[in-house]
Amino acid sequence: MSCSPFPLLYCLAQLLNNCSRCWEQPVEGSTVLSVEHKGLLISILTTLGKAVGKEVALAPGTWSRAISWLYGKAEELDWTVRFHLKEVWGEHFKYEVPSSLMAVCELSEQEWSGLVLPHYGQGTGLLAWVECCCISDHFQAAMLDSLSLNLLNSDEVLMFSKGLMVAVLQTLPWCTTATLWL
Repeated sequence: MSCSPFPLLYCLAQLLNNCSRCWEQPVEGSTVLSVEHKGLLISILTTLGKAVGKEVALAPGTWSRAISWLYGKAEELDWTVRFHLKEVWGEHFKYEVPSSLMAVCELSEQEWSGLVLPHYGQGTGLLAWVECCCISDHFQAAMLDSLSLNLLNSDEVLMFSKGLMVAVLQTLPWCTTATLWL
């Protein structure tokens, strides 16, 4: 590569991070993107990330400083946005999710790491789980496979169903296209 793609990746990730959810009022002076544009942005970020990830995999030592820079910058972004950059840093870093997600899923500690995030306290595991399911089909399958639920405990099933309903209601407008609501 004749020029570094990492600043472009970071700018795209920032733009995705700044996308308002359907129910949030946009901050004055911010860029407002429709859900359709957000989907296009995710597609571009994913495609570019895969291409850069292939280059990085060919010579990881050459790119280690740039990967560390991108990772450091991405730490200030929403945890869901960083999933779209995983192709770039490959095995260098784990998937990072709210610690509350680890309470409802059995995830491998070799691939996943819990983060203490202020908006995800006790009882928000299913919200993080649903948000993770919205990232891609791959993560949806991983979340369904790793969900920890004792079907023999009726209280646990009842609490799960209530928690899932709340989580889905909070994330549904965010992970669907606007035309479905018209």
